[in-house]
Amino acid sequence: MQAAKGYCNALDIAGGDHADFKVRLANTIDEATVKKILGDRTIFLPEFLELMCEDDHRATPESKQAILKDGRYLVYHACESVNWEGWVFRRDAAPVEQNEQMRRIDAVVSEVLHWQRQRAKRRLNSEAMSGTPGF
Repeated sequence: MQAAKGYCNALDIAGGDHADFKVRLANTIDEATVKKILGDRTIFLPEFLELMCEDDHRATPESKQAILKDGRYLVYHACESVNWEGWVFRRDAAPVEQNEQMRRIDAVVSEVLHWQRQRAKRRLNSEAMSGTPGF
């Protein structure tokens, strides 16, 4: 038995290096297909868990995306400027209503950031005029 590597590659996902023809036929996917889909690269545990995760579930509590049974993606979205976080459809798969809401949210965020910058400028001006830190 091979020692744990901490990652896997296309050959591992395809079932490993088996010379036995019957074993290779019994595997669900072959190495060439894995490479075509995922590329010829190293896959570490978090990505592997997401790849193997059942639809409508998150692979880990830290996962930032999930695939629904209908194939659409949900992604975790955080907006620190307005202190909001939550799950939304990935923009390329979002329903029209969500895209309209996201445009409105982006406009509000832009406005919040504008006023935060204005407040910071006033604070700097106040400090410069008085020579002491202002509020």
